[in-house]
Amino acid sequence: MSDNDERVNAQLIRFFEKVILNTANTYYKKQEEIQKYEQLDQLPPYLFTKDTIKFKQPINVLNVTLLVEDIKLAKILPLLKEPEQIFLIEKFIFNKTDKEIGKVLGITRQGATNLKHRLYKKIQKMLV
Repeated sequence: MSDNDERVNAQLIRFFEKVILNTANTYYKKQEEIQKYEQLDQLPPYLFTKDTIKFKQPINVLNVTLLVEDIKLAKILPLLKEPEQIFLIEKFIFNKTDKEIGKVLGITRQGATNLKHRLYKKIQKMLV
């Protein structure tokens, strides 16, 4: 091998090392952002007030009977569309991430996150 070939190989190796390092850094930064936003997946506390919690009311959602403490919420849940009901059950009963719920619903993680935000706003409007 000539000096020129060795120099080219060394440059290629440095290039690929930088590409791999940058790709890894980007990947881990994205994973960190996803985890940060997934931790914010709780319904806001103002949706539930002490005076609305009286007793657990049985409701039927997707052929499953759930006991719900909030009477207003019990009236709203059966009115939601099936994917919205599936999302809520997967999220709050099975504690799945948006990515896992997206697989169940056949949508991307971002699609599941968008569905979640729309659903939370919809529930908030219906409760007010």
